[in-house]
Amino acid sequence: MKKWETLNSKIDYENPYFKVWADKVQVNSHLVDYYVLERNNFSVAISVIGDSFVMVKQYRYAIKRESLEFPMGGCEGDEPYLDCAKRELLEEAGCIAEKLTDLGEVAPTPGHSCQMFRTFLAEDIEEVGHQNRDQLEEDMEIHKVKIVDFPKLVKSGDIVDGPTIAAYAQYQIHISNIKNKI
Repeated sequence: MKKWETLNSKIDYENPYFKVWADKVQVNSHLVDYYVLERNNFSVAISVIGDSFVMVKQYRYAIKRESLEFPMGGCEGDEPYLDCAKRELLEEAGCIAEKLTDLGEVAPTPGHSCQMFRTFLAEDIEEVGHQNRDQLEEDMEIHKVKIVDFPKLVKSGDIVDGPTIAAYAQYQIHISNIKNKI
C-alpha cells in the first residue's frame, strides 16, 4: 500500500485542548483535502484489586450521560506514558500501584486523529484516596467492578467508552498469554 504524500499542512483551528490540521495530500493520482485532529496522547490504567477492576464513573458532556471507565487521562507535555498512568491512577481512583505492566498502544480514532494511548495493568494497589482532581472531575465516583461482570456491562450499555473497551481487550490478551505460558 502506497503512503500518502503530504504536500502542505497548516493549523486550521486551535484551542487549549486540540488542534485541527488542514492538509493537502496526494493519494495515488488525486489531490485531497484531509483534516487531522491533534490531541495529547493519553494513558489508561487498569487497576486490579482481588477479583475487581477499579473504575470511575463521570458525566461525559459530549454524549450527555454518565460513563463508567478505567482511570485515564492526557499526557502533559512530554510526560512519558508510564508517568501519566501513575498520575491519573492517583488523581482519579486514589490508587498507587506497586507494579505497572505496559499492555500496548492503541490508535483510538485513526481515521481523523493522530492521538494514541497506552494501556497499563496496575497491580499491588494501595488505596490512598483521590488527589488533585480537576474541576470537571469533582463529581467522579470510584466503582469496583467484578472482572467477570465487565462483558455484561458492555453488552448492557453501561460501559460505552471506546478506550476502556479496547484496554479490556488488551487485558484479556495479556491474561491469555500468561495462562498459555503456564
